[in-house]
Amino acid sequence: MWKWIQYALSTRIIVTIAFLCNLLGSIYGFYWYKDQLFATPWYFWPFVPDSPVSSSLFTLVLASWLWKKEVSPWLVMMAFVCCLQYGFWCVVVLGMYGIRDGGMVAENGMLVVSHTAMAVEVLIYSFLFRFQPKQLWLGASWLLVNDFMDYVYGVHPYLEDDGLLGKVKIFTLCLSVCTIGIAYWVSRKNEVSIDQ
Repeated sequence: MWKWIQYALSTRIIVTIAFLCNLLGSIYGFYWYKDQLFATPWYFWPFVPDSPVSSSLFTLVLASWLWKKEVSPWLVMMAFVCCLQYGFWCVVVLGMYGIRDGGMVAENGMLVVSHTAMAVEVLIYSFLFRFQPKQLWLGASWLLVNDFMDYVYGVHPYLEDDGLLGKVKIFTLCLSVCTIGIAYWVSRKNEVSIDQ
């Protein structure tokens, strides 16, 4: 059954649909961050639009698969850790505010759905991801530096208010550690499956 699912996910039509969804989502994501980017000094810009940068990385991976190009394991690894981290971050943080407020506005509901898809898709496609455990230093460094920039220099995505900021900081660091652990497991699992 799983082999059939893997085959279906690898077909050109499914990869094309995933590519188009990620491309459009990335474009919308940068548009969504426009106000925060304009209000942030340019030298902090790489640390602001976390989600659209993440989905853009996976869009490049999907494009490489579509055009039968060799995919850099560094790109694959960065796409995996970033989509997983920032996809689940958005879902949990908006969920925290929704629970506190007793509900969620429609825009936040849309963001939860799209970011759930962003995180889940890289988990679903992880059977195709090939990168070495030793390459994870780059992804780990990026996540932790981004966490530092977000919560020391305040360039994290705009929150509804700062009422849950302390909890968000703790959750973010824990999620970064978990993401690095999951990425290591995926790299080792696929490395073993290649050897067998």
